[in-house]
Amino acid sequence: MVATKPAVELIAVSKRYPNGQLAVSQINLRIPKGSYCCLLGPSGCGKSTLLRMIAGHESVTEGDVLLDNRNVTNHSPAERGTALMFQNYALFPHMTCLDNVAYPLKVAGINKSARLEQAHELLAKVNMTDYANAYPEQLSGGQQQRIALARALIRKPEVVLLDEPLSALDPFLRIQMRKELKRIQHEMGITFIHVTHSQDEAFALADTIVVMSKGELQQVGSPQAIFNKPANPFVANFIGGHNIIKGTIALDKTFIDNALTGTAAETAFSVRFDRIDIVDEPKNNTIQAAVMDVEFQGNHSLVHCQLADSQPITVLCRDNETSLSTLYPGKPVHLHVNPAALNLFTH
Repeated sequence: MVATKPAVELIAVSKRYPNGQLAVSQINLRIPKGSYCCLLGPSGCGKSTLLRMIAGHESVTEGDVLLDNRNVTNHSPAERGTALMFQNYALFPHMTCLDNVAYPLKVAGINKSARLEQAHELLAKVNMTDYANAYPEQLSGGQQQRIALARALIRKPEVVLLDEPLSALDPFLRIQMRKELKRIQHEMGITFIHVTHSQDEAFALADTIVVMSKGELQQVGSPQAIFNKPANPFVANFIGGHNIIKGTIALDKTFIDNALTGTAAETAFSVRFDRIDIVDEPKNNTIQAAVMDVEFQGNHSLVHCQLADSQPITVLCRDNETSLSTLYPGKPVHLHVNPAALNLFTH
């Protein structure tokens, strides 16, 4: 069970560059000790900058960085007890894998036999024992990543920071390596903070996901909480699988003929693609729409529709749920939505 004590706490952390650009704005965040946290967002949202401020490789303009309740805002990277695994792995080409892994202990003044013993232990941990005497150029991208991770772990850091560690790998290897990362993190019990722009990667790895946009936090929560209840339209759009609909919504969340009536207010809400059904006849909680396109996705299809007011809405259909062969562009359809599936945005 993940401990509740924060390994990392950020208090009103901001980063402003000399040209006036605000990269990160007033971040307040607590990351539990021993957890796997993913910073998720599009390119340029500030997630890598935030990671580098935790590592000490980027100065903090305002606010405080606490590691295990120690204020390390002005500490050097070496004083923090963190390890940063760079995106390009930064292995020394003239050193063997064993020497690459042992290098941080060499810098720390640990004698050769002790540091090589620990390096062998870490190579075993990442399943790279057979490559101890190989050089980086002889390794695949995934193998280089394992060596870089072993090197990051050898100083027994309190927090391991990973900046887009899987981005250079092909899709199959990326899936294999994320399993390895999760296994190693779980076995060692070290806090991992992992920057990614991949929703699938974050959902597969994280105990906690931190969604960012334009230097600000948009939502913090478990993968399940974020997918089921995105806090705002940005999060719903970015994680995918959600329709965002603007309209008049009743307080009891009841649909009637594409007008949501009752005690109502103009608002925006989301509903997942897979929480909508195409039905033969109109009934309670149905909306009229027209099919625009049917997109085959293997084990399911996405039926793209348009409401009467031209708002787009997508339905995820399994092959056994509806007769996709009867759907064609322009065909009118009735969409049934369970009121409990509606997600009202909190901000």
